[in-house]
Amino acid sequence: MINESCLDLDIPQAAYLHIPFCRRRCYYCDFPISVLGVKANPDESEMIREYVEAIGREISYITVGGKSLTSIFFGGGTPSLLSIHNLEYILTKLEQKLGIAQGAEISLEIDPGTFDLAKLQAYQALGINRLSLGVQAFQSQLLVSCGRSHSLEEVWEAITLIQTLGTFNFSLDLISGLPNQSLADWEESLTKAIQVNPNHLSCYDLVLEPVTAF
Repeated sequence: MINESCLDLDIPQAAYLHIPFCRRRCYYCDFPISVLGVKANPDESEMIREYVEAIGREISYITVGGKSLTSIFFGGGTPSLLSIHNLEYILTKLEQKLGIAQGAEISLEIDPGTFDLAKLQAYQALGINRLSLGVQAFQSQLLVSCGRSHSLEEVWEAITLIQTLGTFNFSLDLISGLPNQSLADWEESLTKAIQVNPNHLSCYDLVLEPVTAF
């Protein structure tokens, strides 16, 4: 007799979508990404348009189904570089092919300096309810030394915007072990992150990968 619960293993209830575009490559990053440039307008990128269309085709090839998705995660890269139109297109394709459950967690990785209040409100309208903010450090010199494309001022602006709406499940990312990062720096970053009071805090140890600038 076939155990029907085993058959459920073949029915996806979660989807991860890799959005491989960044303004620049951080010095620790070995992820598969394409660098657009700090001054590039992602809304005008032919490469992004073609990639999003390719995601739509991939979704259309899915042959299993029967259970709606309960978790969707846009990772990267910098998914917040996608336009609202492109995000809506992907979510619509998922809804049409697999279904999205009522109350599903829909997560989006975002970087400071890549969104404003209007964009956050548009995320909300699309059903995105969880944001993962890539801060990495609360010291300007460390953001520069690890190649981040955002400033400390943009970090605080991003946090303020998210807190202004106050409706997102909100997480922060931090990295320890950065070059010239002191124990006092790390303690300060943790203290400030806790004061921000996100729903979740992810702390990563720096790993030196051979193909990176570090």
